[in-house]
Amino acid sequence: QTSDAADALREGTVLEFCRLIPSYCDRSAYLASILPPWSRQAQTFRDTHYNPKWHRPFLAKAYFSQKLQSLIHESSSSLSPNNAQSIIERFSRNLLDGIDMLYFPIATLDQSNDGTTDTQVIYERLAIRDATWCKPRRVSEYHVMDGSDMIRNLFLGSFSNTHEQTDFYETYWLPLERLHPRTDDTTSCKEEESLKDVLSAFLMHEVSKLDEKQNTLIPTAISTAVIGGSLYRDFEAWMTYDYHHLSTTTKATPEAHTRDVGRKLLEFASVLLVRSLI
Repeated sequence: QTSDAADALREGTVLEFCRLIPSYCDRSAYLASILPPWSRQAQTFRDTHYNPKWHRPFLAKAYFSQKLQSLIHESSSSLSPNNAQSIIERFSRNLLDGIDMLYFPIATLDQSNDGTTDTQVIYERLAIRDATWCKPRRVSEYHVMDGSDMIRNLFLGSFSNTHEQTDFYETYWLPLERLHPRTDDTTSCKEEESLKDVLSAFLMHEVSKLDEKQNTLIPTAISTAVIGGSLYRDFEAWMTYDYHHLSTTTKATPEAHTRDVGRKLLEFASVLLVRSLI
């Protein structure tokens, strides 16, 4: 097939031969990185879709390819001609044999009440583990799971099947994230704060619509030391209240309510962005 549609790598594409499947919005860039650079798919992606602000796997490949070529060139000019080949072989062995991946299934059919069948609870516990017992010493080696990460998973956990999760992610959350793209280490902190600022402003906007009695029905976060901080706990509390309040007057499902919140959040963020540019 030689049509543009056949050559395009769609967002979220999964190929069966891949042993490693990245997060949804990294898949097209990842596939473009591992395909031969002369392939039509890789060329179409590079010429038509590539954006360094969020297609980080493709950017990472270019960076490490340049570094590897520089290393080979410097070593070849100073040592034996076979040194370049030995560098590539050692590099390949480290990639193939020096990386361990842990794969484990999660059973959600059991009716246990200890949280082990709730994917959101599992995610929170893994985040706590990574932030305490397994936390690297250098800040540059890890990314803290902040309130925006937890709110994203709160949204996605509202849906019972993958198709609905994907639809919500493509329609609402991904456009929201791309209003505040992460570019490099010097700006990521400011941009991540801006996304949290949008979520915080949206929450304040929605809570301001409630009267004093309704406000007392929403529990506030006890501590900011929990994973996700007070933003996540307050957002979760408001969203739970909003759904129960809505369900008393309508027959809205949790999924429909989450989509409605996502729609309002994206509209709110778009208005804030326009105002900031004026």
